Amino acid sequence: FLTRTKQYAALEAMLGRAGFDARWAGAFVRGLEMPLERSAAAAIIDAEIQRGNVPRQLRFGIWVLLGDRERAFRDFDDGMKSHDIEVLRSPEGAFLRDDPRYAALLEHLDLHNR
Repeated sequence: FLTRTKQYAALEAMLGRAGFDARWAGAFVRGLEMPLERSAAAAIIDAEIQRGNVPRQLRFGIWVLLGDRERAFRDFDDGMKSHDIEVLRSPEGAFLRDDPRYAALLEHLDLHNR
């Protein structure tokens, strides 16, 4: 909701209150707010993933919201209890649906007929 309504300061504050590392959270919010900063934000987030500072359950959603197709597919969690499955069909994830990997992923998840 905060991303759809562009309440970026509130989103950054919420991530901080939740205890998430300010380096990646701040980069993520800047990338949302300023599309020209997305490449720099992605580099920071990737570095923080390597350090183990970005929770697994947030990675796919981060990349979807930043519009990063390659990283979204790279970091998708195909566990059936993963929130990532819900994000696949979200409005924000629409840009992934024309990628051949999307159909293959749905088939892998046995969601292709649903």
